[in-house]
Amino acid sequence: MGSVYFDTGEYVEAISNFEKALEIRKKSLPANHPDLAASYHSIGAANIQIANYSKALPLFLKVLEIRETILPSNHLDLASVHNLIGLVYHKMGEYFLALMSYKRALQMRKTCLPRYHSDFMYSLTNIGLLYQSMGHDEEALSSLIEALEIAEETFPQNHPELAKCYNNFGSLFDSMGEHTEAMAFFEKALKINRNCDLQNHSHFIIS
Repeated sequence: MGSVYFDTGEYVEAISNFEKALEIRKKSLPANHPDLAASYHSIGAANIQIANYSKALPLFLKVLEIRETILPSNHLDLASVHNLIGLVYHKMGEYFLALMSYKRALQMRKTCLPRYHSDFMYSLTNIGLLYQSMGHDEEALSSLIEALEIAEETFPQNHPELAKCYNNFGSLFDSMGEHTEAMAFFEKALKINRNCDLQNHSHFIIS
């Protein structure tokens, strides 16, 4: 039931159901069982959706603690947890801790994935947006450029992920006072989004 509530955006109800499931699992499973990690992860994810970051953080730290005892040190699931912890720290304004977590995730992905993989793009984007939040515009630009290079190799030209990349550039250049550059990237993103809307609308009519 928790997953159903989560998928329909009823996050408070989802948390309640996930927590009940966790209590049941605690009674029958060892402390480092992967199902417990899954429960903590679900509760943490729902708390992120309602911006309850102080509640989400210890849950994801618990997920990391369990998974580090049962998974290889470079496992991609660990990278995903580090990325989530980085996201929570970022939202809480703990930028240094966020950067450490994001970089751990990126390093793990480098050891396991091919160069042009979307997970690299997501890691680099997170780092770039974090640097932007910190006011480190040059570092932000460098990370976002690398993310865009991967996106252009990974996705077709009209893919929504490319639009997100262009929007990120637009936001960064706008914050730097480079309004002409910003507008050019916003227009690229808008063109892709309009094309996607038209394609989705056409598909709806045909079906």
